[in-house]
Amino acid sequence: MRRRLTTLSYSGIALMLCSLVFSIVSLAGAPMARAAGSVVLYDEALASGWENWSWGTTTDYANTAPVHSGSASLAVTYTGEWSALYLHGSAAIPADTYSLLSFWLNGGASGNQNISVKLVSGEGDFSTGVTLARPAANTWAHYELPIASLGEVPDILGIVFQDNTGGPQPVYYLDEITLGQLVQPTAGPTLTPTPMPATPAPSGSVSIAIDPSADRHPISPYIYGVNQDFANVDALPFRRMGGNRMTGYNWENNASNAGSDYIYSSDSYMCTDQSVPTSQCSLPGAVVSKFQDRSIAQGAYSLATLQMAGYVARDKNGTVTEAETAPSARWDQVVFAKGAPFTTTPVLTDGVVYMDEFVNFLVKKYGPSTSATGVKGYSLDNEPALWSSTHVRIHPSQLTYSEIVSRSIGLASAVKGVDPNAEIFGPAAYGFAEYLNLQSAPDAATEGAGYRWFLDYYLAKLRAAETQHGKRLLDVLDLHWYPEAKGDGVRITTADAGSNATRSARMQAPRTLWDPTYTEDSWIAQWNSSFLPLLPNVQQSIDTYYPGTKLAFTEFDYGGSVDISGGIANADVLGIFGKYNVYAASHWGNDPNYVAASYKLFRNYDGNHSTYGSTNVRATTSDTANTSAYASLNEDGSKLHIILLNKNFTSSLTGNFSIAGSTQYGSGDVWGFNQYTSNIFHDGTISAVSGNSFSYVIPPLTAFHIVLNASGTVPTSTATVIATNTATATATATRTATPTVTVTRTATPTVTVTRTSTPTVTTTRTATPTVTMTPTRTSTPTVTPTAGTGTCQVTYTISSQWGTGFTADVAIKNTGSAALSSWSLAWSFAGNQQISNAWNTALTQTGAGVVANNMPYNASIAPGASTSFGFQASYSGTNAKPASFTLNGTACTVAP
Repeated sequence: MRRRLTTLSYSGIALMLCSLVFSIVSLAGAPMARAAGSVVLYDEALASGWENWSWGTTTDYANTAPVHSGSASLAVTYTGEWSALYLHGSAAIPADTYSLLSFWLNGGASGNQNISVKLVSGEGDFSTGVTLARPAANTWAHYELPIASLGEVPDILGIVFQDNTGGPQPVYYLDEITLGQLVQPTAGPTLTPTPMPATPAPSGSVSIAIDPSADRHPISPYIYGVNQDFANVDALPFRRMGGNRMTGYNWENNASNAGSDYIYSSDSYMCTDQSVPTSQCSLPGAVVSKFQDRSIAQGAYSLATLQMAGYVARDKNGTVTEAETAPSARWDQVVFAKGAPFTTTPVLTDGVVYMDEFVNFLVKKYGPSTSATGVKGYSLDNEPALWSSTHVRIHPSQLTYSEIVSRSIGLASAVKGVDPNAEIFGPAAYGFAEYLNLQSAPDAATEGAGYRWFLDYYLAKLRAAETQHGKRLLDVLDLHWYPEAKGDGVRITTADAGSNATRSARMQAPRTLWDPTYTEDSWIAQWNSSFLPLLPNVQQSIDTYYPGTKLAFTEFDYGGSVDISGGIANADVLGIFGKYNVYAASHWGNDPNYVAASYKLFRNYDGNHSTYGSTNVRATTSDTANTSAYASLNEDGSKLHIILLNKNFTSSLTGNFSIAGSTQYGSGDVWGFNQYTSNIFHDGTISAVSGNSFSYVIPPLTAFHIVLNASGTVPTSTATVIATNTATATATATRTATPTVTVTRTATPTVTVTRTSTPTVTTTRTATPTVTMTPTRTSTPTVTPTAGTGTCQVTYTISSQWGTGFTADVAIKNTGSAALSSWSLAWSFAGNQQISNAWNTALTQTGAGVVANNMPYNASIAPGASTSFGFQASYSGTNAKPASFTLNGTACTVAP
């Protein structure tokens, strides 16, 4: 589950602007040519007319080592929250005066700093900016950023280099900061376009077999869906209005309750979230209407969430106290069927909200689900197994098997009574613990007897309800999936890249969906491996207990949105969803970087709205660890689409492609993104294919979309295959290796790939950061720990932080020689931190003291092994990390 942020501090609004990853770096090479007319902001010293207006930052403008040239460089150390180096000019410069910002940057001893660059206008407005490629340690790299790529401002009064992490970062160094001109390349014998870094020579090969006649089935367009629209991606065909806020949403007046996400506040947040004018915020259904209007404009399937927990917010008066838990004057009761004539202007004082009247309101306004403008589907609330945690003021008791089935049947029947053809999605289960036993529901052992897991029980009961009611009451089995896989002890769903082990685990994690030979590092794989891989097991449940039910993942995220690993993982998942016949899927989060790139790879790979094919065909790879491959045909079969992903960190791979069947495929094009840029670029042209076989080199950490054109029947003769990059040079900032690099990619002796240009840079609007977390809190009683027999190490990481709250991950490593059979970790906060939600632990807090106990599935920690848990908390003032921890009464070392 992901949370929506309700309020942001000043720094969160004005300074915390995430940007697309931008990788235009010259790693020791000559900078891009400039025309006359430039101004130096810093070289040896800050230029006259420029001042240091930095915040939360230590600067040394006369640093003597390292320097790129001359005798001094600018040393920058971020020490506060969302700190920034701010170079402020004495007068605003018209934005079109200069077209290029260039500088040299050295990552210092640590490297890997997360930095964005923004412009500041004369009015003090910040541009959207770009996020720089992470600098290498002790290496000078040349960055050249087109002014247009930094976002629109009318004039330039300042340049900001801002921290993207919300906390301190190690020192880095800048030199030769210049505003100048970008030169449009012109044809001529003396011009050599600046190349991207040379692709490493292929160190291995992979066989990709395509059979266009096998495994054919339609790919549902609804797998390319979102919960929040991407600002820089074409309109996608599936949109869901869901999340925690929708559980307490009142359609009659648009009030909603945040639950544990934000002080149990009832307010008008949903109007703000959907850009409903204040004057319309009290109109019935205004929030959902705004959402539906956008879906109609985009031609998208709309999935609206209905309320099933029992009560919705009556007012917009702020925090609901424990004493005001429903039923109380702060809530209206939810009734599924009105049993009386409907009205589109509901009575606001009767204390009741009718769900079938809500559906009738939408049908009257937009038409039934079968019409072009109607709402197509309805979700039976959101993550019900967590109601007693996330919405304790609405539904304080733990949900049971029998209750959720009863509520689901009642609400689905009411919807179908108004719009018989609308699709019902349920149960919107938050994760594996809900799939398994409804988060350890009290009646799991009795009601669930004879069923392998809760999903079997749910499907069986809804199938029986169809027989009783004479109509299908569940059309789509709706699951949420935030992987529990870890690398280096860190869960992959973190938004940041993480270590290489975390990045690798992220790119391998999609295999858990389908690959029986793969075992991830997670508590699910450790304790519930019989339910993996996930997709075949879920499909088996559907086929056994409710055949014909479709499958959707209406929330999912693999993390790493700012890193190539996140882009490759998400592209892999989209390919899997198409291959394994998933009906609908909607990503949670609208990060404009690599996750957005993965959607473009399928939905607008060439910038002309061209899409991946609509019919799945068989594609296999000989190396599932390093590569993934998917294939499809367009509607008339004239184009064969191949998605190929190289997950290897350092090695290029020669892809040897063979295509079965009598249809001959000839010329084609290759599009993709890679570790250097999240912008989709044209990589090369395939000019001929011999006998339906060809080879193409895929660089490390790269995602390619190959499009081949059908040209007739397979000939018997053979011919040499030449794949040459033919993109023309454009006026863009580029990444270079050295001044003398000649970049020639050679796949095999018969395939030559020559790079002659780099991708065009595009500018995207950035989104406000949101709190990202996936709780798995259960009501399992606290386990009494055994005494510790060894030593331990604790790593406490603040994974997300905003003005009033934060989330943290805690990793425990057993550094002793004996295994732990159970554990209890204790610490005290130095400030006023208050934990509101936790996952992978049974946690209690008394004052400043916290005790976190193991869950049944993570009780054992072998020597040298680790386990982890997390929590969400509020604070004010300083959010200092705990100074010490004890595990089973023994003091632990604390990792820095």
